[in-house]
Amino acid sequence: MQDRRVPIGRAAELTRVKVPTIRYHEEIGLLPASSRTASNRRTYGNADLRRLKFVRHARALGFDLDALRQLLALAGLPDEPCEEADEIAAPGSPRWRTRSRASARFARSCRK
Repeated sequence: MQDRRVPIGRAAELTRVKVPTIRYHEEIGLLPASSRTASNRRTYGNADLRRLKFVRHARALGFDLDALRQLLALAGLPDEPCEEADEIAAPGSPRWRTRSRASARFARSCRK
């Protein structure tokens, strides 16, 4: 599949993440620095869009930035076991008790 590049405004539309939030995610390292056009405009590829959607979904579930950084690091190790991700997203922990079903779906998605 060809990696299409889209400008930041289109990335915001496709991922339902606001432009300032995308810039913030880049600034704090949740999203790698974007590619730039000759006119210095940010562009984002398919992997960037998937990562933005993942971050948005995890934040909606209540994951804090530290947990999110850990999950993103683990996502880069697809051949490793998922126990550490399971611990971070454990549905039985007090942190996720009110969102147990959504959290369980999220933890299962790590295995895919």
